[in-house]
Amino acid sequence: MHTLADDAAAVAKELGYEAAIVIGFSMGFQVALELYRRHPERVAALVSIAGPAGSPLSTFGGTGWAAQIMPLIAGASRLAQRTKTYSRIWRRLVPSRLVLDIGLWTSVDASRIDPRDLELYFRQIADLDPALFVGMLERAQAHCADDVLPTIKVPTMVIAGGRDGFVPSDELRRIAHAVPNAHWCLMPKATHALPAEYPEEVLGLLESFIAEMPRTRRTA
Repeated sequence: MHTLADDAAAVAKELGYEAAIVIGFSMGFQVALELYRRHPERVAALVSIAGPAGSPLSTFGGTGWAAQIMPLIAGASRLAQRTKTYSRIWRRLVPSRLVLDIGLWTSVDASRIDPRDLELYFRQIADLDPALFVGMLERAQAHCADDVLPTIKVPTMVIAGGRDGFVPSDELRRIAHAVPNAHWCLMPKATHALPAEYPEEVLGLLESFIAEMPRTRRTA
């Protein structure tokens, strides 16, 4: 997470941004918090869109089972790297119709999301090196920025989905309460895919949040 945060700070500097409104979706908010920890001068405001402060697998599905099996997944991934078919199977299975249908049935509101958006998401994952993907997930699970939350001095907003099975709204509410003066927004019918399910509503929340920021902080 610290490497990604440092990369983000370098990009902001290269683009000439003194400070930016940093929006993190899902595990991207962990990167946003690490950016604030390491480069607070680069952050004008923080927004979590269904993003945890750390250890995302510990709340997955409302239980800790995903966190418990993560070491097994990581170990199996390392062993599988030795086979020539590992990456080929990954690239065929992840964006398959079967995985897409499972996602539509179990993880999102199929009546609100365009299947093409979900298909694009799976194709982007499939394009990643599988060992890199599993390694990043392992690092995300090991990372925690709870200690950063009470130190945040920039405007912050937390947007949660009431039907989020990845990062439950109770966990996101805890984050919002830990950050001084944070804005808390609950979308009761949204899942973890709330930006794709309710794009206009999420955009409206972001626009209102930015409009309420002190003008001196609106630097990027």
